Amino acid sequence: MKIGVSFQLRFEEYRQAIRLLSRGRLSLWYAVVGFVLLGTVLFALGQRTQVFGVMCWAGAVLDVLLLGYGRMQLRKRFAVAGKPTEMVFEEGHFVSETNHARTEVRWTGVTDVLDTQELILLYRAKRVAHIVPTRAFSSDQLSEFRAFIASRTQPEAPAAVNS
Repeated sequence: MKIGVSFQLRFEEYRQAIRLLSRGRLSLWYAVVGFVLLGTVLFALGQRTQVFGVMCWAGAVLDVLLLGYGRMQLRKRFAVAGKPTEMVFEEGHFVSETNHARTEVRWTGVTDVLDTQELILLYRAKRVAHIVPTRAFSSDQLSEFRAFIASRTQPEAPAAVNS
C-alpha cells in the first residue's frame, strides 16, 4: 500500500481536531455556568454571602476571558498547522511534510486512531496527533486507507491453548 495525499487544513477542521484531542476534559463553559449559578445563589442568600457571590461572578468573567485567550492561541497554532501538507502512507510508516518540517512515523508509534466523517486523527500520544482531513483522499484511497487502519488496529486473537 502506498497512498499520497496533499491538503491544507482548514481552521474549522483544526478546531474540531483540537476538540477531539481534548475530549474528556472539563470545558470552561461548564465552569462559567457553574460560577454564574453559584454566584447568583450566594448573592440571593443575603448580605453575608453576597461577597462570595460577586467573587463567583468574577470567576465566570475570568473564565470567559480565558476562553477568548484560548481561541487567540488556537489561531496562532493554526498559523503553523494550516500550512500546505503532503502525506504519504506506506505499509511500515507514514511521512508528513510541509515547507517547514518533515516527520516520519512508524505505524508502531501510532497509539490510537480516531476516524470521523471529516477527519482522521493518528495519535502519537494522548494529546498529540497527526490530523488528516478525509477530503484529501479520493473515495478509493479513503476506502483502502480505512481498511488498512482497521487491519492494524484490530485486537489480536488470543493464541490457542493446547490441553
